[in-house]
Amino acid sequence: MKIFKSTFIALLVLPFFLFSCSDDESNNLNDYGQHDQSNYPAGYYKSAEGKTKEGLKTALYEIIKDHRRRSYSQLWTDFRSTDVKPNGRVWDIYSNTSNYIFGEDQQNYTSGVIGRYNREHSFPKSWFNTSGSKDKEESKSIYTDLFHLYPSNGVANETRSNYPYFGVTKKVEKVISSNGKKESFDQSYCKYGNAAGYPNMLFFEPNDEIKGDLARTYFYIATRYENGENNDLAYWPGSGGTGRIEILTKTAYPFFTNTMLSTLIKWHRQDPVSQKEINRNEAIYKIQGNRNPYIDCPVLVEYIWGDRMGKPFEGSK
Repeated sequence: MKIFKSTFIALLVLPFFLFSCSDDESNNLNDYGQHDQSNYPAGYYKSAEGKTKEGLKTALYEIIKDHRRRSYSQLWTDFRSTDVKPNGRVWDIYSNTSNYIFGEDQQNYTSGVIGRYNREHSFPKSWFNTSGSKDKEESKSIYTDLFHLYPSNGVANETRSNYPYFGVTKKVEKVISSNGKKESFDQSYCKYGNAAGYPNMLFFEPNDEIKGDLARTYFYIATRYENGENNDLAYWPGSGGTGRIEILTKTAYPFFTNTMLSTLIKWHRQDPVSQKEINRNEAIYKIQGNRNPYIDCPVLVEYIWGDRMGKPFEGSK
């Protein structure tokens, strides 16, 4: 059961007519029980109708590209509307017990990470290139894109580092030292360690109740930053290296390697869109001017990467 999510109160009322993403083949319910429950402005995905696979993904890119870029410092304020619990405290992506106060518990240059929340790039910033001239503008955009940035407790963020999300089968203890203090990473909610078949590699496994959230975050990244003309993210360095599993194909489609893609699709199916995600999508839309299509219409994942590949998307009304 998703903690807090069922009780999350919608904070935004949109001042325009909305249409729900429908799915005619299954009466607004996809094959894995995910209702297309989010709303979006009328005609928002109209240009994606009739498209299939990579063509559909590119059509979505054309819809959601060129969002309003935020500064890194603006994210602290943005989190107050995108990631706020019903009790007004910080919604920590990697913990269900933290109770941070906005601003007061925010990490600063002298506080260190222990006992503080900071800004987590769920798609690690070390995975995208900032040196190539054709990549610089998009690397600036992804660096502050709220759809993959979340408030996180500092110890969890430091532990996760830039390790890929994956299923952890053997936990590894992690102690974080910061500002003269030490704290062990609490693995009661998220896990850090080795995975089956990869005994010498390290991974970070999010809790079951946020796996779908982060899978849809990654599908957004794969779409928003595909840029077929400049290959911005498709040819960025990615997650490979010594002792690391590669998760990117360095192509615009399918974007993810089979190993990573199967994991993301599984998490997407098992953890349906929550009210928290819907509210967060609306809050970011108000700030950035773009949306996450896979929150609005979860079945898009099936049309692009899953069981409905090759079938034209007819879900927008």
